[in-house]
Amino acid sequence: MTTTLLRTLLLAYLFAPLMAGAVSPMVVKGWNYSMALRTDGQVFVWGEDTFGQLGLGRAAMATAPQMVPGLNLGVAPSGAQIAGGDTHTLALKSDGTVWAWGGNYAGQLGDGGTAGQSAPVRSGALGNVVTVAAAGARSVAVKSDGSVWVWGGNFDGHLGDFPEGARPVPAQVAGLSDITSVAAGYQHTLARRRDGTVWAWGANFAGQLGTGSRGDATTPVRVPGLDQVTAVAAGYGHSLALRADRTVWAWGYNNAGQLGDGSTTNRTSAVQVSGLADIVAIAAAYGHSFALQSDGSLWAWGNSSDGEAGDGTFTDHLQALKVPGINGLIAVAPGPSRTIVLGSNGTLLGWGSNTNGELGDGTTQAHRTPAPVTGLTTVQALASGQYHGAAALADGSVWTWGANYAGQLGDGKATLQSVPVALSALKSVTALCSVGEFSHAMALQADGTVWAWGFNQHGQLGDGSTHPRYAPVAVSGLQGVSAIGAGEFHSLAVREGTVWAWGANGDGQLGDGTTTTRLVPTAISGLGHARAVAGGFSHSLALQSDGSVWSWGANASGQLGDGSTADRLVPGQVPGLANVVAIASGADHALALQIDGSVWSWGANYDGQVGDGSKQDRLAPAQVPDLTDIVAIAAADSFSMALSRQGRIWTWGAKYTDPYSAEEPPVNTSPQEMTDVDQVSAIAGGYSNSLAMRSDGTVWMRGYNHSGQVGDGTLVFR
Repeated sequence: MTTTLLRTLLLAYLFAPLMAGAVSPMVVKGWNYSMALRTDGQVFVWGEDTFGQLGLGRAAMATAPQMVPGLNLGVAPSGAQIAGGDTHTLALKSDGTVWAWGGNYAGQLGDGGTAGQSAPVRSGALGNVVTVAAAGARSVAVKSDGSVWVWGGNFDGHLGDFPEGARPVPAQVAGLSDITSVAAGYQHTLARRRDGTVWAWGANFAGQLGTGSRGDATTPVRVPGLDQVTAVAAGYGHSLALRADRTVWAWGYNNAGQLGDGSTTNRTSAVQVSGLADIVAIAAAYGHSFALQSDGSLWAWGNSSDGEAGDGTFTDHLQALKVPGINGLIAVAPGPSRTIVLGSNGTLLGWGSNTNGELGDGTTQAHRTPAPVTGLTTVQALASGQYHGAAALADGSVWTWGANYAGQLGDGKATLQSVPVALSALKSVTALCSVGEFSHAMALQADGTVWAWGFNQHGQLGDGSTHPRYAPVAVSGLQGVSAIGAGEFHSLAVREGTVWAWGANGDGQLGDGTTTTRLVPTAISGLGHARAVAGGFSHSLALQSDGSVWSWGANASGQLGDGSTADRLVPGQVPGLANVVAIASGADHALALQIDGSVWSWGANYDGQVGDGSKQDRLAPAQVPDLTDIVAIAAADSFSMALSRQGRIWTWGAKYTDPYSAEEPPVNTSPQEMTDVDQVSAIAGGYSNSLAMRSDGTVWMRGYNHSGQVGDGTLVFR
């Protein structure tokens, strides 16, 4: 298959959504915000969020792409889509249901009310939907039987022959059948029938219905003189059609040349856009238009007062011109005064107005020419502190977000970040760890060196000082390290099988036989074949290559697993455990994963974190019931997590809820399956947050977020 043919097929899918198959990537626009749909069904949003239209819980704005939490559109049996109106967003799941969020004053969410929603809600009982569109304060959907359904504001006949006002539930448009696609303009709607004819209704002040007159239509009317149409697009007051011969036709408002016929004269009937051939897709915005050629080049015409044309000028264009520096495109999503395009390599470019961060480049500065949107790359390692998170990407870079009062983000500042920021000082990172209320973090690089930053009152950064570090510093004297671990105020590392520790030592958690604080790493005797280490509030664990587990430090709740509550200043073997392949530690409890997929736990159990169905502390390891085929474990504070081979997450212990709720937080004393996320490949737990990385590389997080630690651009509890 040639590249041109492949691109053509992708474009046919994006602009004729009846074709079944896996999700194709796409970008769409709202009024002052933008959205992207990835091939894995994940939705990313950025820009203004005044009405919750980003689905992020009403942030002021997001200047870089954020994933819509709790929403996956799926990949089968048909393609998923997203669409944006002025202040609301629609999402079509692959199961044929429609979901919406944002402004709802005219019922445009379709949930039966007019209250805004900052998280996705289902639009009525619609099913078997194959395509959606949105504009202004209304929504449109086409079902698999060819019927068209509308809801939201009905002014000037926008919704068809219904009473004026708000319509908060979807209703079928009479007189339309065998429809394959729709386009929503600001006050009018277009529909393409399977026979290639175009039908229109709504406002017609500039001739945007294409009927030869300027009278509004409350019922669909056929656009005369057009046949063999393969796609339609609608702007503020103008309309576009792509015919089978790959020519583009336009009609309606033309004050800025958006019809592309060389004039500024409004047209009540379709005219051909001059100078265009071999076009495979079209798009229309407030006062400008776009066309994609089969070679992936982009052509623009119309208004460019904010640089919408992308040619570096603010000059309107009455005829189509080729946007310089753009090629290999598969989709374009123009907004009122800016444009986002999707390249065949999966990258995004944007230009035009950027007042609300809608270009997604992390700024609010306008661009006259295309500029990259902040990249979204695959994550390979996770870590979470009490109020912050961190991720290592496949390229070895590290990104952090959340609270930063002790410098735990490592970005050289002491201010919180509600979206991830990169740590430029770190490269080729292979592991991360961070725990504790007064957080510090560590990163292991591919060269075997360890770097640390954040809180350092007890010397837990290992640089010989007790000063906080707002940027990563090298841990003194450590090279050839293969694994790291962190406790509340102490740190651990494995170097050629030996275990090294530093930081606070009041309970013997450093394992050197003393209770003396160490500002630099100190070797622990008696452990020469260690593979992994883990730290709790004031105790430590080590996994030996023979599958045995060793522990030392505080033991008031039995977290050392030796059957007693006596502290221990040197490592001792945890009895009753063999063939262990992974360990994890919460504040005062511990977990071990055996090679047969079983999970064992011990220690404090006041929130059910041991998972044995009780709240009684357990002084020796016991198997966690009802867990089989487990491949990974995680623990933090007073909850535990397990990941099954099937990509499902099981949790038990404290079940954190809204911190402002007066209700007592519930607990799970036995493992419960997390049903709202699947295909997980890695897990991590923080003080009051849990993270999951899916096999597609996306990161999911829940829990407290008052400092932005969820990293979704909001401060809303998840």
